[in-house]
Amino acid sequence: WRGGGMYKDWYSQTRMERCLISGNVTIYDGGGISCHTDGHLTLSNCIFSGNLCTGVDSGRGGAIYCFLATATVNHCTFVGNSATHGANLACASPGEFGGSHVKLRNCILRSRGDSLWSNDGSTLNVAYSNVQGGWSGVGNTDADPIFVEEGLWDEKGTPLEPADDIWFDGDYRLAWNSPCVDKGREGTGRNVRR
Repeated sequence: WRGGGMYKDWYSQTRMERCLISGNVTIYDGGGISCHTDGHLTLSNCIFSGNLCTGVDSGRGGAIYCFLATATVNHCTFVGNSATHGANLACASPGEFGGSHVKLRNCILRSRGDSLWSNDGSTLNVAYSNVQGGWSGVGNTDADPIFVEEGLWDEKGTPLEPADDIWFDGDYRLAWNSPCVDKGREGTGRNVRR
């Protein structure tokens, strides 16, 4: 139901570097990762690709879902993720409890639907990132990142039934003429994994 690749809850501290979270499916929250209740998630140089939240009204956060949590995301690539709300990242909680705090830097977010979504007043601080559909913040853009090879979905002739789709991963290194090359900031250099 939640956290197709990983589910973390209650004060957990998780740091992940150079990970691939791909091809996971949930109905409710966090196709890739679901981060709950005072947990802290730190991601660096990770790829989230082809993760789904299939609930018609309830699918939140194709790649990452945050509920009263903190997430710091640096130099990560989000591509081909899908959800009803927030193809890449969603934050939601009952309003009286507060929200999540998410910081994204030097990331690429290219997926099906709205990249980022929140319904609870969460703080989504995004900078120096390429966000499909756009997002306000210092150094953000919305441009084709020009990957070496784009991943793709095979909808198997049933575009209204995402649960039977098959994801074929690509090569997410940046091509020499990518608008993302040398756009990273805060002493981090290039927006590309080594």
